[in-house]
Amino acid sequence: MKSGKQAVEGSGIVESHAWAFCNVAKANECFILIRPVNAFSPGLIKENYATKGLHVKGKSSSWGPHAGLIAEDQQYSKLRKRQYESLNKRLINYNKFTSEVTNSLSSGAAKKIPLIITKNRFLELKEKKTISIHYKRMDGSIELRAGDDEPVFWLIPLQSMKNGKFDNIPATKKVMEDNIEAFSKMRSVIKGFDQGYLVLIEKQINDSNQKSQPKNTTNRHPALQPFYVLANKKFIPLTADYDLFTICPKINLIRDFKTPIQEFLDIRHGSLTTSGQLWHRANRRISAALEQDNITIDQDKGEVSVFQKEIIRDLNFSASSLGYQGGDLVHHGCETANPVTELDYPITVICPGGLILAAENIFDIQQIAREIQYYGYIFLKNKRWPISFDSHLTAIQLEYKKKTGKLDTFDDRFDVENFKPTQISPIHAVIKRRLSDPN
Repeated sequence: MKSGKQAVEGSGIVESHAWAFCNVAKANECFILIRPVNAFSPGLIKENYATKGLHVKGKSSSWGPHAGLIAEDQQYSKLRKRQYESLNKRLINYNKFTSEVTNSLSSGAAKKIPLIITKNRFLELKEKKTISIHYKRMDGSIELRAGDDEPVFWLIPLQSMKNGKFDNIPATKKVMEDNIEAFSKMRSVIKGFDQGYLVLIEKQINDSNQKSQPKNTTNRHPALQPFYVLANKKFIPLTADYDLFTICPKINLIRDFKTPIQEFLDIRHGSLTTSGQLWHRANRRISAALEQDNITIDQDKGEVSVFQKEIIRDLNFSASSLGYQGGDLVHHGCETANPVTELDYPITVICPGGLILAAENIFDIQQIAREIQYYGYIFLKNKRWPISFDSHLTAIQLEYKKKTGKLDTFDDRFDVENFKPTQISPIHAVIKRRLSDPN
């Protein structure tokens, strides 16, 4: 398990956003858990690229100059690199996501635009070895080639295109003429746009004589065409969003709650055994009720509660307040409502006291879930997750009873100075200190 800066670095969340999200967690007294973000997205988000919502379901790419973006032609998506899948399975997936892209475009949820990458993005992909320079030409264009069976990409400097230097390539002149509005919108939002490159892809050439001709270092280029990616309605290319894993509210701050629960909260009276059973029953009852109450079907956000909508709004506002211009970063409700769900890591835990943790495996997330419940927060879960996040609070309270003669409840009166629990993880003390911040 990692914490602090190390946790942020592996999360895929832009660092300034992660720390701003701590303020959202503190203001709303909740834990915010976020799924791992596409490793190729942070650099794009820093440059104000937009993120995709529920209505755009094409697969992004994990390779090439379009890494982190969604190619209109899904043969250039991450599906291409799934060599471990059978040919039939790959064909099924290709047809499926090609259909998804077509639906996104026809419904107006997305637009297709020629791919532009900034100089910083080019350097980042080069450093990550996502692209490989095959040839730099005297005219400033760059040829990228990954292998004999891989597509060949060309990077054409936008600055040179403005001066008509590449008008001898039909594709460049037509792209400039057909995308005046799109390029204008991108220029106003994307950092470093004018110092970027137009990405073209080499058409397949069947003429063996032309293939065998030597490279020309001046201005001769093969047949090239624009490489298209998906963008939002404002022509800003789309990358992966921040997906919420779950949001854990403080019990005493539950809003718009229909199911009566007060009878389960007042458990000080009665025998120790009865009280312990009631505590555990209360925790399970509240979790179940929260999963059902006030969940609405939002056209753009999916299944989402009133409380979750408020958190999503605050997260997006906090990022825009830092200067992000790509629109929303969080688009929909939590993984708890997803009918097709999986547990992947690291899961980033934004704590209300300013701590950020990274759960790197199933044991980490179970420990964190117990800690969250220990302090009177409800850990909402997806019933389809193949593991249990049930609280160990009954055992902890029994230990507390032996040491103090008291049985504590949800009301934040837990006397941590007199009780050093031995049955919970080492991060307990750290989380306790963060949560007890009086400010």
